[in-house]
Amino acid sequence: MDGIRMEQFPFRVLDYKAGEAWLNELGAAGWRLEGIEKGRLRFRRTAEPVSYAVELEQFLGCLAERDFRTFCADAGWEKAGELGELVFYASAPGRSPAPFHTDEAVETERFTRQYLVRHLARFGGWLALTVLPQLLRVLLFPGRELHRVLTLPGYGLLLAAYVLALLTPAAAEGRDVVWLLRCRRAGRLLTRSPAAVRRWRRAVLAALGAALLLAAVGMVELVPALASRIGL
Repeated sequence: MDGIRMEQFPFRVLDYKAGEAWLNELGAAGWRLEGIEKGRLRFRRTAEPVSYAVELEQFLGCLAERDFRTFCADAGWEKAGELGELVFYASAPGRSPAPFHTDEAVETERFTRQYLVRHLARFGGWLALTVLPQLLRVLLFPGRELHRVLTLPGYGLLLAAYVLALLTPAAAEGRDVVWLLRCRRAGRLLTRSPAAVRRWRRAVLAALGAALLLAAVGMVELVPALASRIGL
């Protein structure tokens, strides 16, 4: 349909500032967000540029609803939609809106405190799932038996797939932890560009795809070897 554009929002909560930058690129070209349908953002072409702000629902929840509506109206913002934890605001037609936040250091401290603990826990969890089973295998199996298992056809590929499948999300969580720590040190939210967010997402998907491929090839080799060993 002419003048209508449907887009997926490709950013996680942690990259909501990158999502805001992406929306403002579309807004500069005259695309106004009208709503969200089945997880997709619906835009309509307008004759004027549109400014956007993306906020976290949990941080907005601490404000009284009536006071917040008054603030948005006075500041030139109108709510354009919600997606998960994210709330989208667009500039009112003909308005040049005021910034949502006047103290960036406070916003950064609150955001990083909330998410740093979560991502540190995930990072440690993924590392534990990767490293501990291998340590247990070495400790529990005698050297000769361990060598027999490791030399089974396809087992090495399955082990590589297992490690890759768990280290990939661990690397993603570790990257987020480093970024959050950098934000705390800088006292502001460092915006990762939309292009960088997409590249990292593609790299993670490619690594997980490689893990699936290794697992499939490993199973093809391992199953006949096991069947032969047990006399099937």
